[in-house]
Amino acid sequence: MNLAHNNLQGDISLEHFARLETLDIAGNPALQRLTLPASLQHIVVDKKQMMSIIPKGFKGAVHYWEDIVQRLATGDAFQPEMVEVKGGRFWMGSAEEDGNAQEDERPRHLAAVSDFFIAKYPVTVREFACFVQETGHATQAEREGWAVASWWDENTLSWFLNAGADWRCDVFGNPMDGHFASHPVIYVSWHDAQAYCKWFSQKTGKQYALPSEAQWEYAAIGGQHSGRRDEAGNIEREFEYAGGDDLNEVAWNSDRFSGTARKQYGTRPVGSLKPNQLGLYDMSGNVYEWCRDWYADYLENAEKDYAGQEEGSNRVFRGGSWYDRAGNCRAAFRSGDNPGRRFSCLGFRLVFVP
Repeated sequence: MNLAHNNLQGDISLEHFARLETLDIAGNPALQRLTLPASLQHIVVDKKQMMSIIPKGFKGAVHYWEDIVQRLATGDAFQPEMVEVKGGRFWMGSAEEDGNAQEDERPRHLAAVSDFFIAKYPVTVREFACFVQETGHATQAEREGWAVASWWDENTLSWFLNAGADWRCDVFGNPMDGHFASHPVIYVSWHDAQAYCKWFSQKTGKQYALPSEAQWEYAAIGGQHSGRRDEAGNIEREFEYAGGDDLNEVAWNSDRFSGTARKQYGTRPVGSLKPNQLGLYDMSGNVYEWCRDWYADYLENAEKDYAGQEEGSNRVFRGGSWYDRAGNCRAAFRSGDNPGRRFSCLGFRLVFVP
C-alpha cells in the first residue's frame, strides 16, 4: 500500500488490512501513530518523520525513502550525452497515401527547426533519482497516490489504476531495485518532466527543456543525416521507424516479447538496440516521450521554427513503447494526454538550444 506524500495527519489504523505486507508512508510529517496488521513485513518511512509512528514490536524491515533514492542515484555525477542537430526544413507528418497513418498525422507539411542539442537517451531512473535526492521532489503519482500500471488479464496485457505505483516501480507497479537504474524513468507526468528540466537548467546554467514536437520528429528521422530529399532539397523521412525499417532492430516493442515469460515484458536499459542516423537511441519504442507542445491539429508554417497550437488540454507524446506494436512506434505517430497523467510506458528526454 502506498500512502506516501498524502498529507496524512493524526492516528491511522490499518489493522483490518489482514493481507497487507508492504506499506509506504514517507512524506507524511503530521502522521502521529499507526496501528498495523500482523501481516506487515516492510514499511517505508521518511527519516524526517518521528520514529514513534512505528509501533514497538514491529518485526519487519524498516526502509528509509531517502536510502532507496540514494541507492538508485549511486554512481558518478551524470552529464547526459547530448547530440548536436543541425536545423533545416523537413516534411513533418504523413501523406494522404500513407496507409499506416492516423488522421492526426495529417496534413503532411513543411516545418522548420533551428540548430539544437538533444539527449542521446531518455532520462533514466538513476538520473531522475539524482534529481529527487537533490530536490526532494515528490512526483504527482506520489502526491496523489496512484499511477496507471500494466497487468495481465488472463492472456491480455492491459492497464489499471495502481494505487501504489510511482517512479520507483516497474511497469507492473512492483518496487524496483538497482538493476533498473539504467532503464528509462516511467510514471512521470508532464509536470514532473518540466520540474526536472527546470532543476537541470539551474544546475548547469543551460536552458534545458522538453523537445518541441517538430524537434522530436526531426531528430527521430535523422535530421540532416536522413538520406532522402525532395526536389527542392527539403528533408524527407527515410525510414518508417527511428533508425530503420526493421522495428526489432531499433525498438523495444510488444512483438519483441512475444513467446517470453510475462515478467519479461517491460522497459529495457537505454541504448540497448540500434541507434538512428544521428546516433540517438530509443526514439522508437521502450517508452513514449513527453513533448512540450499542446496536442492539437497541425499548423502549417515552414518559415520559422515550427511551433504548435498555443493552448489546449492535452500534451503531446511521441515514439511508441515496449507495450506497443509497430504502428505506434513509427516516427510520424503522435498522441497526447492530460499533462498530469503518468503511465508505465511514458518518460521523456531533454533538449537545449545553444
